[in-house]
Amino acid sequence: MVNLALQLFTDLFKTSLPDRKSFKKLILQESLMKTDFLKLDSIKKKLFLASMLLVLIPTICILIVVSIWVSSKGREDFIARATGEISQVNNVIDILLDNAILNVEMMGQHPAAIRIDNSLNNFSKTTVETDLKKIKRNEMERSLFDHFTLIQKTHPDYLEVFLGTKWGGFVSNDDSPLRAGYDPTKRPWYADAMKNPGNPVISKVYLSTNGENVISAMKSFKDNTGEVKFIAGIDISLKRLTEIINNLKIGKTGFLILTESDGTVLAFPGNKEIISKNISGLGINALTEGLKSDNTTTYFHLEGKERLARIMTTPKAGWKIIGIIEESEIAESARSLRILIYIVGILFTLGAIFTGYFAAKKISEPITATAEVLNKTAEGDFTNKIDVQYESRNDEIGTLARSFNTFITKQRESMKQVLSAAKTVKGASSEINSGNQNLAQRTQEQASTIEEISANIEMITETLQITAKNFHQADINSKKTLEVVTEGESAISETINAMQQIKNSSTCA
Repeated sequence: MVNLALQLFTDLFKTSLPDRKSFKKLILQESLMKTDFLKLDSIKKKLFLASMLLVLIPTICILIVVSIWVSSKGREDFIARATGEISQVNNVIDILLDNAILNVEMMGQHPAAIRIDNSLNNFSKTTVETDLKKIKRNEMERSLFDHFTLIQKTHPDYLEVFLGTKWGGFVSNDDSPLRAGYDPTKRPWYADAMKNPGNPVISKVYLSTNGENVISAMKSFKDNTGEVKFIAGIDISLKRLTEIINNLKIGKTGFLILTESDGTVLAFPGNKEIISKNISGLGINALTEGLKSDNTTTYFHLEGKERLARIMTTPKAGWKIIGIIEESEIAESARSLRILIYIVGILFTLGAIFTGYFAAKKISEPITATAEVLNKTAEGDFTNKIDVQYESRNDEIGTLARSFNTFITKQRESMKQVLSAAKTVKGASSEINSGNQNLAQRTQEQASTIEEISANIEMITETLQITAKNFHQADINSKKTLEVVTEGESAISETINAMQQIKNSSTCA
């Protein structure tokens, strides 16, 4: 392919100079033809251009606005989807916590809990680990133990249901060994509940011995004197919640992250290493700053990709749920819709081009036909008229056609009258020419007569000269002279009469 191109290039430069000049001339002619095509030298081109601009300018503006709107709509759709998924997770969390709080309330209202006293087993003084399976329980403690066991069995997410009294007594459904000196009043969950007496409290998340994220729902209950008598609580596993979050997908690349209010990660699909660590460890400032707001949207880079995050706060626990999706997926969905809009816009534009072309042609054709007839009329040809089909139109073209055809008809009639008058003038001219020829002939004849008279006068003059020379013979030839004079006078009178007749004849002619 390269050798062929080189050969063509070489052949071109081997071409003779005239051929190259012809080639350049051809290129120049083509350029001029293209330039002429772009000139707005006809109504058809102007109408076509005007119709094109009327369609293209609004179409381009609409496409730009719609393109921007589609991009914005893609983000809005993600935010709406993320908000929906987050709301579902939030509902799960609310149900989980609400049920736990209701169960804690039920624990505190149990008949055995109402009459509770310092008779519960107290392990705060023990020095060795206690096997809870072997301890003795009184009737009240047995009733509470059975009730707590029932609650735990009917709620798979509950790890432990427990109660601790102000005297140090402790009862739990969990019968695993209890370490020595266990005092419930000194446990963090007891202290958290005491911070808000009489109200449900949700603890911070912590890791259980089996590695699961756990929270505690607790409430303090008072006696008749208003003093806190005991605190009931439930340890809730977040395993099922994190599984729900890990399995949730937003589109193809979207997922959810669950953190505590301080940024401690509770669930992060595909990144177990950061669980129970603060999200700031990712080094994403946008996310770290976004967690400071209850409800916000932010952009950030993760794993070399631009991502969009929607952050919302759960009202009861105060946790942060973060919906994340790749920006490219949003752009892809917007791109598909944008391409569809572009296709529709192109089809609409093509339709407008064809419509504009035929409309311009429909308008310009009668004008072109009228111009051709006008050009022929300007050259003196009054035999052509505008096509009758244009006269039947009810627009300006029809008015122009009818007016022009009426003008042509009247011009034809005027031409006929002029031709008739010309023929009459031609006949009169012929008669005048004939009279002039007759007059010229008579004038020539009279000129000949005058020449003859002139000759006679010359002869007479010669005779008079001879007479003068021979005057001395007057006496001798007086009689002859008198006779000759008499004859000369007669000849002169006749000549005068002849000239008078010629004069009269010329005057009459």
